[in-house]
Amino acid sequence: MTFLQLYNKIKSEYDKSAPRIKEYFSLQTLLNELYVKYGLQKAQHILSPDKEVENHKVITDDALRALGGYPLQYVMGRTEFWNCEFYVGEGVLIPRSDTEISVEKAIERLKDGDVVYDLCCGSGCIGISLLKNSRISCCYCADISSVALEYTKKNGILNGVSDRLEVMECDVTKKDCFSGIPPADLIISNPPYLTTDEMKHIPGNVRYEPEIALDGGDDGCDFYRRIIDNFTPKLKDGGYMIFEIAPTQSEILKALFTSHGYTAQVYPDYRGNLRTVCGKKKKTIEI
Repeated sequence: MTFLQLYNKIKSEYDKSAPRIKEYFSLQTLLNELYVKYGLQKAQHILSPDKEVENHKVITDDALRALGGYPLQYVMGRTEFWNCEFYVGEGVLIPRSDTEISVEKAIERLKDGDVVYDLCCGSGCIGISLLKNSRISCCYCADISSVALEYTKKNGILNGVSDRLEVMECDVTKKDCFSGIPPADLIISNPPYLTTDEMKHIPGNVRYEPEIALDGGDDGCDFYRRIIDNFTPKLKDGGYMIFEIAPTQSEILKALFTSHGYTAQVYPDYRGNLRTVCGKKKKTIEI
């Protein structure tokens, strides 16, 4: 099969799948990703249309998987987030641009030498991005999933920050989760926050991602309540706690922070949707 024949085959399958699939990626994006994965030049079908493609079968199989609804990031085995690259696969939540505003707001508040916790870390995309873009001394990345933490470890190596990364398998809903760990200057999390009802209607491609990383209970706020309860004592006075949220949860989170002695601000993502809430723990006044 030549590159032009491969292109025509994938285009034909893409046209059959549209418009269902085109909201996730374009034909050009699909081709570019496949070419990069297999060490080929982008636009190879234009540059060398009559050249034979040795691995055309695996490229076609990957294309068909993606066009069938399997996440393109899983097909590729990697994705980009912030200014970094991350390995991803089944068992780990796919990093999304919605989360980048939380990273941005965290970086604005970090100081050299700070200690950070990244809770429900998944691929480690948040904590590792903070390590690469600041001079914090350490980030403790915690998750209940051993599969996710293997990705975190690999991503720490990939991004050259393993010397300042601590990976912890633990349940952040338990009060003793971080026993013996130094207190944090900043705690950040993109926890499960879909409601029970929303879990019944998630898009087909999202169904491949781990339910444990998505389901936040009846109102989607179970993890926020547990984390604020459990980790406020581990956060230094004047420190920050930052969450990614759904736009409808902003008032609930502001009230939760206020009731625990924080001031809170809510920020929109790059599309204008309320996406990040930042709580600042008030300093204790000693008498």
